[in-house]
Amino acid sequence: MYPKILNKFTTNLKNALKKAEDFCATLNHQTVNPEHLLYGLMLQKGSIAAEILGKLNLTPEKIRSAAIQRNSIAINQKGIRPKLAADTRKAIEKATLVAHQYKHKYIGTEHLLYSLINLVNKSLIEIWEENKVNLNTLKDELNKIMKSTSRFPDLTQIFEQAKEMEKIRAELNQILAT
Repeated sequence: MYPKILNKFTTNLKNALKKAEDFCATLNHQTVNPEHLLYGLMLQKGSIAAEILGKLNLTPEKIRSAAIQRNSIAINQKGIRPKLAADTRKAIEKATLVAHQYKHKYIGTEHLLYSLINLVNKSLIEIWEENKVNLNTLKDELNKIMKSTSRFPDLTQIFEQAKEMEKIRAELNQILAT
């Protein structure tokens, strides 16, 4: 991944990706698959994705066991960092595109979750079905969240405007004092 793009990832997303990779490495899996990403999202307390998944009665334990069950064959040598699977790369790329589509300055867990629910991946489809997740309802919920957050102005812009106002106020005070 490109360093400039990584700078656009929220802290929650970076932490979720790290948790997914650590989980994969702990299990000695060769590749970080989308179900590992889903598990990382579940573990990232306080993130939008974790909150939404929790409301669907998904638990980290359910996702963990599903990931273990679906990846029992691919064993990696200990100490070798797992690589990103092709579907995992697609999901991360799609998350970037979704953030851009909604004009979000940063890429968060909600963008990655949105890309995972739209990914055609056998393991994820099985997880959604086993846990009776209504993907249309989930997509609608994520769309609402992303539309509402895209209305928030850029905080940097607000701070810059506040500094400018402070300068103007200081100049006015000097003019009025003379």
